[in-house]
Amino acid sequence: KTPMFNGAIILVVNVIFNLILAPLLGIGGLALATSISLIFGVTHLVYRLNKKIGNFGVGSLVIFAGKITLLSIIVAISGKALYDFLLHHFTMFISLALSGIFAVVVFIGLLCLSKVIDIRKLAQDV
Repeated sequence: KTPMFNGAIILVVNVIFNLILAPLLGIGGLALATSISLIFGVTHLVYRLNKKIGNFGVGSLVIFAGKITLLSIIVAISGKALYDFLLHHFTMFISLALSGIFAVVVFIGLLCLSKVIDIRKLAQDV
């Protein structure tokens, strides 16, 4: 019952946002509408689950997701800036490869610094 209701919410929100965003942003609007509708769906599902079984650490999940989102934005902006800079000096392939490697290294470093992952535990597991 809950998954079907949640799917219906996602569908309705997706259609509404598609109608609003597609004329403004084209295919990018469709992608954004889908992302927004899925965020609505996940939020509703977490709310229902929290209501049904009690507190299961939603606060820590929100903090974790917030950290990952912030780090992703930082890495995306810095990676894009590096790509644009390198593109003036190298071919597109080399610029993309170097900025991609940079982004991965920076993201892993930021994950460790922000304590999203525990590097000691990760080293023990490997």
